[in-house]
Amino acid sequence: MSKTQVAIIYETVFPEFKGGVERWFQELSQGLESRSFDVFYLNTNGVTESRENISYIDIGVSKNSFHLTGERSIIGTLSYSLSLFKYLFKHDFDFVYMSSFPFLHIWIARTVRLFRKKKYQIIAEWFEIPSLRFWTAEFGLSSGWLGYAIQEITVRLPDVNISYLASTKLQLAKKMSSKKTLLKLPGICPDLPLLIPIEEDFKSENLCQIGRLIPDKNPLLSLDVVSELMSIGWKGNFTFIGSGPLEERIKEEISKRDLSDSVFLIKNASDDVKNLTLRNSAALFHPSKREGYGLAIIEAAAFGVPAILIRSEDNKSTELGINPSLVAENEDVSELATLVMKVLNDRSTLSNESRQWIEEIRPKITSSESISEISTFMQENTKGV
Repeated sequence: MSKTQVAIIYETVFPEFKGGVERWFQELSQGLESRSFDVFYLNTNGVTESRENISYIDIGVSKNSFHLTGERSIIGTLSYSLSLFKYLFKHDFDFVYMSSFPFLHIWIARTVRLFRKKKYQIIAEWFEIPSLRFWTAEFGLSSGWLGYAIQEITVRLPDVNISYLASTKLQLAKKMSSKKTLLKLPGICPDLPLLIPIEEDFKSENLCQIGRLIPDKNPLLSLDVVSELMSIGWKGNFTFIGSGPLEERIKEEISKRDLSDSVFLIKNASDDVKNLTLRNSAALFHPSKREGYGLAIIEAAAFGVPAILIRSEDNKSTELGINPSLVAENEDVSELATLVMKVLNDRSTLSNESRQWIEEIRPKITSSESISEISTFMQENTKGV
């Protein structure tokens, strides 16, 4: 009996591109392969080779791809979608598994299926469903409404939609057809290092921010908070770990504000460098306006490092509930600086709170549990040729 063939579809690949989705899709690919699926990872990251029995296939590198330009563009998305159309048109799969963004590739998969004798099933996972407020604030009134409308239709296209948080599942349930399948999976928490004992005499005032340097992640707000902290006597360092289209602007601001002795930027950090930076930080400063899950926050908690967040309807990381007292209600610089000082004054208690979450909650929402459920679903719903 032939193996079930699964195409994992995403533009980028870990470790060539170090992001949360890339890490998760790599783990998903490995998990499905170990359960006797044939796995093909379709990408535009320039990776065409076999890794741990997974076939990585570059379907067409574009100079406009977001991992090369730093941000998604219409031209880049169209180029990626055209490459995907050509590949899916020529190859058979039982399942195609994709992220929800950038939407158009789901439309492509649905369109190509019309012409295929062997009808694959489309599975899309949704870490978030951005609000209309986000769309209009990000792209303006007319373009925002258009993006939101496309999102509303896209939700209805896959055969299976996957969510990880209760709020996202509720959003999907309201939008998609009752004839389609909606799965809520446990989570995507990876295997983490053994918990390291908390140093009772930990005195570091350092902070770090991990993530792409894009407007959604609010890195410029972080510089405002650093300036505020320095005005009240803070003596620590602030480290950005990441890259993106705001990189040059951040460097300019660091120079203009005379922060070069206190603020640092590390691009393409290895896991060892990232983990060392986290372990030496009093807190993870994570002022993201839009977050689909919050893997960086979970990784920080594993080291006993509390995270400072901002509450927003598009920030799903606050639903994890790791350090609820460190969630600001808005982007007020003074409030955020106050939360930093709260951590510095009571780091031991907040660190223990983070570690308790890791010990009690994380085992219930692991990626391995989700992979098992995805595997079972595919095995039970594989259709004959």
